[in-house]
Amino acid sequence: MKTLIVNSGSSSIKYQLIDVTSFDVLQSGEAAQIGFPGSYIRSKSKTRMKHINVALPDHEAGIRMVLSGLLDPDIGVIKSLDEIGAVGHRIVHGGKYFDGPAIVDDDVLDKIKKLIKLAPLHNDAAAKGIEACMHQMQGIPQVVSFDTAFHMTIPPEHHTYALPYEYYTDYDVRKYGFHGISHDYVSRRVAALMGRRRESMRIVSCHLGNGGSICAIKKGKSFDTSMGFTPLDGIMMGTRCGSIDPAIIPFIMEEKDLTPQEMDAILNRESGLLGVSGISNDIREIDEARYSGNYRADLALKMYAESVRRYIGAFAFEMGGCDALTITAGIGQNSAMMRRMILEHMEGFGIVCDWEANANVGAKDCAISTEGSPIQVYVIHTNEEYIIAKDCERLCAKPEEIAFDKDPLKEPAKDFDTSKGIPFIEE
Repeated sequence: MKTLIVNSGSSSIKYQLIDVTSFDVLQSGEAAQIGFPGSYIRSKSKTRMKHINVALPDHEAGIRMVLSGLLDPDIGVIKSLDEIGAVGHRIVHGGKYFDGPAIVDDDVLDKIKKLIKLAPLHNDAAAKGIEACMHQMQGIPQVVSFDTAFHMTIPPEHHTYALPYEYYTDYDVRKYGFHGISHDYVSRRVAALMGRRRESMRIVSCHLGNGGSICAIKKGKSFDTSMGFTPLDGIMMGTRCGSIDPAIIPFIMEEKDLTPQEMDAILNRESGLLGVSGISNDIREIDEARYSGNYRADLALKMYAESVRRYIGAFAFEMGGCDALTITAGIGQNSAMMRRMILEHMEGFGIVCDWEANANVGAKDCAISTEGSPIQVYVIHTNEEYIIAKDCERLCAKPEEIAFDKDPLKEPAKDFDTSKGIPFIEE
């Protein structure tokens, strides 16, 4: 079964066409700068790449070009759209409606649109991507996988806010949590690497990218997570403030005469690493400034590490212990410096790191703790597409198409050898 995985952003569409039976990525790419000058589509198969500068006024045009790339005579990997068994979409917010994946119908699409007010940038773009695919791929099932669904197992004492209870009953104000697809994959992967059943483990999962969240996973289920009603809560992030005293918000609004929209922009787009450092939300640029003696750069990195460490300790304590700590996503996978800042001096807590292993993390999942460390620490390369593809397979595949023998959670995905270069076609 071939599955097209689509991740629609406000101005981009990232995609992968996956053969679920072998879990080969047949083609991947991105339609970028949708609605802006300089828009383009870039596609990559196993042997070739192609870049086309083309006007993409909306998501409908973006999906049209994605499908054109799959059928392209130079780089295409299918002869007909009928070869695609399902299309899987990553949706950020499923609210109270979804505790697992679903096949899109009018009701499902309507609920995704109702939740735009809780995730305006993400759910609006996802709905546009779904509608474009439904229009251009009639008869092919559309499957939605939700970042919030994994966290619907969080118990009430962890997801309820200490506000008048009617805000929960009347307006659905509660902790939803995000990055659930990533936390689900990473926790499955570390259990496989350790040769254990996830249902027997207590795992703290750290998804550290420009947005970031920590998740406590107990007996295979989300037990608590750092993000809340929106993705603003929790750890310090690239441009988001994370958890702060809520009284700060009306105070600043009054002092600077700000509207709610202006305050929201400050909290989401001007805070975090960018706001404290005054340099960038890119941890590499901040680290360069720190070595030049920049106090605010040094402060920002220390604050970031401390915010992550605080949740690791709290969640391990909350679960009554921890068997494994996982670190993933852009910062987590690529910054040995930040991993060390977070995990240094935690031997008394049960984390004993191998700093040479930490400095030499490559493209494969690996342990960065010593063999005798009471809590094992792994750097895992997250694979949200795997979870979405498996959701599509479970809901849409015929029995003979279901893959039993090939599983990236047990067998590492093949690394594509780029040492000899890839023929590149530009139009």
